[in-house]
This record gives sequence, structure tokens and C-alpha cells, in this order.
Amino acid sequence: MCRVVISNCIIWLPLLVLLSAFTDSVPAPPVSPCPSLFSYQYDTNQSEYYGLLNLQSQPVKNTVEVEVSFSIAGELPSSYVGSIEAIGDNRQLLDQISKGRGVSYRVNLPIQDPLPRLTKLSLNGKVLCTGQSEKGGFVTETSLRHFFRTDSNWQQYNQHKNAGNTHSNNLHNDHRAVVSPTRKIPDDFKLVSEREQNHTVEETEHAVSPTGNSTTYKYITKVATYKEYVSAPMVQKTSHYYVNSTTREQV
Repeated sequence: MCRVVISNCIIWLPLLVLLSAFTDSVPAPPVSPCPSLFSYQYDTNQSEYYGLLNLQSQPVKNTVEVEVSFSIAGELPSSYVGSIEAIGDNRQLLDQISKGRGVSYRVNLPIQDPLPRLTKLSLNGKVLCTGQSEKGGFVTETSLRHFFRTDSNWQQYNQHKNAGNTHSNNLHNDHRAVVSPTRKIPDDFKLVSEREQNHTVEETEHAVSPTGNSTTYKYITKVATYKEYVSAPMVQKTSHYYVNSTTREQV
């Protein structure tokens, strides 16, 4: 009986040590001020946390502009300040927005320890959620803004997708998508004919000395702009997001 107990201890002890080491290496995420809209999720494949933004219950129109702001208790290790991307393929996103409902986003965080704390979430200029920022010491503030627009062409395409004679006139210039009057236009997004992307970064720095106070703060602001344009016969989608990062350092 003693040998069995000792054997079990030998088997389970390394597992407990590994589990304890894993628990210590993964920081606990901050409490979200609006867990129904924003939550921290752990990606086991990447071994890191990311933000999940769920706005599917929010009413929207053709234009959807989302802004999320974070406060970080420390300095970022690099110029990377995070990114935000809509979840789903073109068809799913356009179909969701055309029905007047928002979509979900994945927010890639620039640092894992400490994890950024959500301080503001807004949709089309309306603030949906606010939270407390970090206090004291070295604080970095970042903002990610994602813009998504669907044109009326999507509604027109969706309403008349079965009228082959109507679309054959509109698509005659695109030899890859010519259809006869008796054919139905396929209900998918394989007709995408153009895709453009660009990425620019601007950085400014200045020092501020408050009146009547000898403390000086140095502000470093980085703005990264991401733009994406996708066009197809009777279907158009544009999306881009801006990244704004301000670091406050007492000098």
C-alpha cells in the first residue's frame, strides 16, 4: 500500500509543479467594466490574452465606427500598440450590418504583463462603457478605432441577386463575372476584383511643464493608420482603423 501511495506521489508531483508554474506565468486579466460587451479571452494557440468585443446586440446602420481605449501601467516594449479586426468573412460581416446589427471584433493587445485595462468603449460616437485608468508611475494610454462601411450596392445586390437580366447589364465590363439572362448571380463573395491596403505611422513628442509645478511630463504620441478597401461587382466594403498611443512619463 505504501509503494502505491509513493508511486502516485511521484507521478502527480511533476504535474502539480508544471500546473503551478503555468498559473504563475499567466497574469489574471483585469476586470472588464462591461463584461457583456468586452471580455478578456485566452488564446491557447498563441499563449496570450486578447480582447473580445461583442457588439452584435447593438443597432447600427451602414457605417460602423468603434473606438476602444486602454490604460497600461508601464511602458510598451516596442512601437507596437495593438490592433483590432472584425471577426468573420466579408459575407458574414456585410450580412450582419445590412440587417442593422453590429459585429464582433478581436483586439490584439500590445503587452501581456501588465495587461491593458479598458477605459472607454464607444460605437458611432456614443459611449457604451467607461472604466478606471491606471494611477501613478509610468502610464501608457492607447486607443484603437475601427471603421467599417457598407454601400447601398450591397442591399441592391442582395435584393436583385436572382434577376440575371438586370445584373448582366451592370457586369458586362467584367469578363470574369459575365452572366447570361437565365443564370443566377452566385450568392457569395468570390467576385472580389480589387484589394488595397496601406499602413502609415506618425510620431510626435513634446514636453509640458504645468504652471506652478516643477514636475515635467513628456508626451509621446504614436498614430498608426490601417486602411483596407475591397471592391466587387455590386458589392463594396471599406474598413480601416486608427491606433493612437500616448505615453506619460515623469521626468
